[in-house]
Amino acid sequence: MARWPAARDEEFAAMCRHLGVVDGETLVDAPAGGAYLRRYLPADVEYIAVDEAEQFHAACAPRLRPGDRAIHSTYVDMPLADASIDVLGSLT
Repeated sequence: MARWPAARDEEFAAMCRHLGVVDGETLVDAPAGGAYLRRYLPADVEYIAVDEAEQFHAACAPRLRPGDRAIHSTYVDMPLADASIDVLGSLT
């Protein structure tokens, strides 16, 4: 990070390019790790941050936009309706 401060920016931007998320889609980010991915997504993507760790779940709130959600849950039993998401991203 000291040698390349933009490393995390490139990491998140590359993930978004790879996922190909577009306006109107719903994306689940699990583990969300504080919802840092949110700022790299199109504005009209419904973003759902899921994290098992209480401290990371709590860290999501400042980065969420209106309509986004943060869910404290395991990754196995996420409380989401069947067929309710378009994209699942996981940058771990």
